[in-house]
Amino acid sequence: MIVGDNGKLQITKKPEVFVEQNYIHHLSPIPNSKVPDTRNARPLNPIMRLTVGVILMFVLAVAAYSIYVAEHEPDPQETVVLGQTKLAAGSPAALRILVRNCVSGKPVNGAVVELSLRGKDLTVKLGAFHTDVAGSIAAPIAIPDLPPGPYELILRHPDFARN
Repeated sequence: MIVGDNGKLQITKKPEVFVEQNYIHHLSPIPNSKVPDTRNARPLNPIMRLTVGVILMFVLAVAAYSIYVAEHEPDPQETVVLGQTKLAAGSPAALRILVRNCVSGKPVNGAVVELSLRGKDLTVKLGAFHTDVAGSIAAPIAIPDLPPGPYELILRHPDFARN
């Protein structure tokens, strides 16, 4: 049927041969064909698709975490500070600083440790110290005459400083 120009239906003669365009129907798979038989194929179950999606997300998360850990490897040194929490301005401080390998736990001989005090408005460098064979710094540290207030003790290993 075709709709004519005047809005009415026009009936035409049925064609002699009816060919379904672009489709070939087979009753059985083509012999020796490399194309799989998809006549009975079903789409994946939604639960199966969700499961596959969750597994893929887990694999991607593990891969991303592995890359992160590889890029952000911790320093091979571990620093432990022992001492009092209150220091008197203008006097020596008795701090003990231990530097050791964080994997083996063995002391690091000759490690350089730079100490600073950071207050609200200023930062004062206390000096650079070297560890002995026991991985320890036991030398007295001179605290300059600073105004009273809270300060943060900053330890820095110049050999292992991150940019």
